[in-house]
Amino acid sequence: MWATVLTGLYMSFQIGFAGNGWLYVKIVFVLILIAYFFSLGYFRLQFLEDKCLKSGKFFRMYNEIPTILLLVIVGMVVFKPL
Repeated sequence: MWATVLTGLYMSFQIGFAGNGWLYVKIVFVLILIAYFFSLGYFRLQFLEDKCLKSGKFFRMYNEIPTILLLVIVGMVVFKPL
């Protein structure tokens, strides 16, 4: 994960940020995806301590978040709408 983040940042600086609104949107959604990754670690620790109060339905819905984020991220790169 960290290698991908570092090479992505390097490529972003090579492309340049000026006039690339799609790049800002992509970076924001990537940061949200990274926060999601760390939230999974938090829930994992709750499960290990048997303190998780979230329902199975919550986790079924929570599981769809990375799919939506990745669709937006890839869409920003492919279509560059902004």
